[in-house]
Order: sequence, then structure tokens, then C-alpha cells
Amino acid sequence: MPELSSDRATRIVVLMLPYPLRLRSGVIFATLPGLLLVGFWSAAVTYVHLYHYNLQVDEGLVSLLGLVTAIAIAFKLCAGYHRYQDARTQWTRLTICIRNLARLIWFNVPDGPRAPLQQSHACSAKSGPWPPPTQMQVERKLREDLLCKASAIRLLVGFAVALKRHVRGEYGTEWPDVRSRVGYLPTLARRGPQTQISVSQTLYTTMDPEKGLPAIPPPTSTSWPRSLFSTPPPHPPPHPQPAVIPSNTAITQHNLPLEILGFLGSYAGYLACERKLSGSGGLSGAVQRELATLGDILGRCEALLEEGSMPLPYTVIIAQIKWLFLLLLPFQLLQAMNWLTIPAAVILAFTLLGLSSAAASLATPFSASDATALPLDIACTTLAIEIDALTSSPLAHQPLVTAHSSYYTAAAEAEDVEPKYSEKPKPANTCTGTGGAAGGECGSSVPAWMYLKGNRPLGPLVKKDFAECVRSLSVGDILEVMKMKGEMPEG
Repeated sequence: MPELSSDRATRIVVLMLPYPLRLRSGVIFATLPGLLLVGFWSAAVTYVHLYHYNLQVDEGLVSLLGLVTAIAIAFKLCAGYHRYQDARTQWTRLTICIRNLARLIWFNVPDGPRAPLQQSHACSAKSGPWPPPTQMQVERKLREDLLCKASAIRLLVGFAVALKRHVRGEYGTEWPDVRSRVGYLPTLARRGPQTQISVSQTLYTTMDPEKGLPAIPPPTSTSWPRSLFSTPPPHPPPHPQPAVIPSNTAITQHNLPLEILGFLGSYAGYLACERKLSGSGGLSGAVQRELATLGDILGRCEALLEEGSMPLPYTVIIAQIKWLFLLLLPFQLLQAMNWLTIPAAVILAFTLLGLSSAAASLATPFSASDATALPLDIACTTLAIEIDALTSSPLAHQPLVTAHSSYYTAAAEAEDVEPKYSEKPKPANTCTGTGGAAGGECGSSVPAWMYLKGNRPLGPLVKKDFAECVRSLSVGDILEVMKMKGEMPEG
């Protein structure tokens, strides 16, 4: 039996411990500064009471304040737990949605050329009847469609990985797990964070808020004592100073998951243009609904990124009530406990500070360093493994060339020429009269991002770009690689 690594053995021992003995919850160490403060304060109050002045207060005051404190802490805890549950619900919806889309794309979207359009089509009326595709064109179209599916499904997993980085504030595509899946896309997020806005100073000073243009108020200087009791004015003074170009901290970072949705939408448009989403099953509506669900999940997760689970007045008053109770607590325990007031106050402070710290941790469910945060890394790895397993069955998905034999021309075997395919996709929204593997469609070229260098739909097992895979691999090779990915998932 192989020996367990030290990290794994430690993890197993920690999981076997009962909950009261677990110290790596992220709560105990977060409360240490507050517990030390309460301990020193209780010691000072106890010393003054025993050797100088009687500091005992009426028991009813602290008891009533304790009731109010318990209600305030419970309210904060419920708000934090609600955010945590909402985040977990959204990530569950994300997993379900990506599974559904991958299944619809891989199993339900047909492969190969579609039946030619009728003569009533605008393009057909101009260019005449479409010639049927040759066998070589059909085979190539089958390979291209399979690789398009693999690229789109790989991009779906890339959306989940990019969303994980996005909600953690880790922007751009230069993260290893993001770069391997979506690093080839020409996204704005690929450029990294901006350092300066390339807009002139005069543009900011001439913007009129009444006309719907954004107005950037200049920074106002407020003295430190005054800032504790007042907030900056909501509007700039009547005679503002020249506006300062905001730094990159004031600029919203480029939204990589939203850009990925745009590329997935282009693939859905390509399928609709080739009439591969038509039929009685409502496949087009299902795909569009799932893409809309991904956009909804992105927006809801971004809403959970706002700082604080409650408005600022609630947060401030709850913190003030909590510390007022902790500072008055030793005065009630002095008469009965003397020096035991110190450990008693620390124990009671631990209950309140622990619940408060737990509420603050639950309010940030996407944090990468918090022990109570959602395990997004494990969720993304599990999703990638499941998608690879979903697309690994060649028996459930057999786009065989013989299924399209009715489209072959009689001279297909006699022609020993390469089919008229361009390594670069045709421009969108154009009509071609050659028919070919597209079946005579309008603007039905493969989305341009599929042919970008770096798109490796069969990666990491096959380190070839999309165009190379179309040229060199057969339909059986592609299905065999997808099967191997299920047996050796990327994860």
C-alpha cells in the first residue's frame, strides 16, 4: 500500500477531528485581536475596581444591551449566510447549465452538410440550384463540425474557469487554467489591467451630467477627525478644481466571462444559420435559454461581489452595539467574580466575535484564501472531468460519412482534388453559389475564432490547432481522442 503524503495525511486527520477541536475554520484566529483587547480591558477594569474605585453597575443595563446585541449579531449572520447560499445556488446553476449545453451541442446538433435550401431562397434564386457536395467535402465538413463542437464545449468549461477568476478579482487571461482554454481568444481582457485612461483632461471637465454624460467629481480633502463623523458631499463644489484622471483602481476591469459569452453566441448564430438548430425539438430555444442563463448567473455573481452584505449604516451600528456590550460586560461581572471577570469576559467575547467573524466570512463566498469560501477550484475541476466523460462515448455519437451518402456526386470517386475549403473561414453575411459542405447557406462559415492559432479543441492530448486537426485527423480519430479525454480527463 503506497504511503500517504504528509499533506494528505494531515488533511485526513483534520477531517476526523470533531468540530469543537477544529482550529482551521478561519474564525478563531480572526477573533484573537479582539479577544486580547477584551482581556486587557477586563484586567484594567478589575484592577481599578479592586484597588481604587467601585465600578460595579446595575445588572439590568448590560442584560438589556446583551439582548439587543444578540439580535444584531443574528441579523448580520443571517445576511451573510444568505449571500453564501445565493453564491452556492448560482454555482450549482452554472454547473447544470454547462452540462445541458454540452449535452445539447455534442449529441443533438447534427453534423455534416444540411439539405440544400429550396429554390425560393434569395441566394438560390440568384445562383441557381446548389450542386451536391462530394464525398471529400462531406468528410471534411464532418471533421470540421466535430471540432467546432469540441471547441465550443471546451470554451464552456473555460467560461466557468474565467468566472471563478473574475469573482476573485483575478482579471486577465494570464492565469494557467484560463490561458490553456481561452488564452487564444482576441479578448480585451487579454491585455491585462489598464494603467491610464487615454482621454484628454478637457473631455472630463466639459461633461454635463444633465445630458447623460458621466461626471467625475474631483477628490475632496477632509481632515481626519472630521472624516470620522461626516461623509464627503455627494456633489462637487460650485467651482471644481481640474478633474484628475482616475487610476486603474477606479476603472472596471474587462469582463472576460462576458466576452466568452459573445464567442459562444457567435457559434450559436453559426448553427442557426446552417439550420442545425431547427426542428420540432426546440433545440434553438433551448440553446438560447441556456446561454441567457449563463449571462444571468454572471450578473448575479457580480452582484455578490459588492463589499459588505448589508448597507453601511447597518454594518456600523451593529459593530458599535457589539463593542459597547463587550466594553460594558466586565462592569457587571466584577462584584461576583473578581479576577475571574477576565476569563469570563474573554469567553463571552469569543462567542460574539466568533459569530461576527463567521458572518463576515460567509459574506465573501468567493474568496480564494478564506477557509469558509466555496471550493471553486474543485468545482471547476470536477466540471471539466464530467464534460470530458460526457463527450467520450463514440457509440452515443456516430456522425458517420455513410449517413450522408445521398449527397455524394457520381464523380466524387473520380475526382482526386482537394475540396475547395479555405483554411480561413468565409466572411460572415455573404452568399456563395458553390454549395459545398455548407449545403448552400448564407453566411454559414465557421466562426472566425475557431481558426485562430492556439485553439486546440482536442488539447491537451492533441497539440494541434483547429486547422491542422481538420486537415490531418479523420472522424474516427477525433472520436477516439474524445474517448481518451474521458479516460484521462483534463481537469
